[in-house]
Amino acid sequence: MVYKHTDKTVAEIGPELGADYLLEGSIQREGKAVHVSAQLIRVHDQTQLWAHPYDREFTGLLALQKEIGRAIATHIQVTLAPNYTNSNSQKYVPNAEAYELYPQGLSHLEKRTMDELARSVDCFRRSTEKDVSFALAYAGLASA
Repeated sequence: MVYKHTDKTVAEIGPELGADYLLEGSIQREGKAVHVSAQLIRVHDQTQLWAHPYDREFTGLLALQKEIGRAIATHIQVTLAPNYTNSNSQKYVPNAEAYELYPQGLSHLEKRTMDELARSVDCFRRSTEKDVSFALAYAGLASA
């Protein structure tokens, strides 16, 4: 929203946000109809990579947001990261017991008393013992 009424260009906004791509959009509503225009722009050369208008009867903003989000995500996968869409690599799934200990550790960590911090360390440590590849447990341990 900071850039809503700015005169700054995509080339100026991108670096300020640390972004390589920007999504621009506008919404116009008239009665029960809504028109949404969205476009994805590459910052370094201001190339429009994707654009699509949406004209719908306005029944709910959430459904429209989901539809636009899915369309953009699908396009971004294909355009920006094609190697990932055809990847045969498996997604990491943590050990179930390790994963159950992780939110317990977070819960203790949030209380910030010495006893609770000790409990959180214990949960995170046990989690890493059950799954040595569970990075979130190590991050929790470091925070504790």
